[in-house]
Amino acid sequence: MIYLTIVLIISILLNIKLLFNEKVKTQNIKISHIINADLMKNFDSYVVILELFMNRAYDIIFKDQILIYSVEATKLDNKHFEEISKQFMTLVLKLMGKTLQQEFEYLYGDKETLLFNITEYFNRRYEDDEIRKASQKNLMEDNEEENINPLTMNL
Repeated sequence: MIYLTIVLIISILLNIKLLFNEKVKTQNIKISHIINADLMKNFDSYVVILELFMNRAYDIIFKDQILIYSVEATKLDNKHFEEISKQFMTLVLKLMGKTLQQEFEYLYGDKETLLFNITEYFNRRYEDDEIRKASQKNLMEDNEEENINPLTMNL
């Protein structure tokens, strides 16, 4: 009889624990949906914050490592470009800190996707380098002026 009572009590406790676990799971799902809805509602704000960190990091990297190439109107070789790109990603993550990094990873789904977006930003900014474009244009104009034949100028 005592054995049966103990088994019945254990059975009841296990059922209570299962019900509690289900309730906790349901609450976690609801919280997750609330967080996702909040992230989507504030997505623009998150993007602005991320862009702020990427702009600051690009300005630092550009000034320290890319500006000289831009002024000389040359592009980085692939190896150097990859090194600077990695430094840029690392700097962005350092600027935002661990907590924001985790939030952005959650927002983008995982760290790989976040880093992909950061890298794409760097690539776009590097390709749109106005200083390099202006320097190249000036070099082209200087070369054209040097190639003008003085004999044909009077014709």
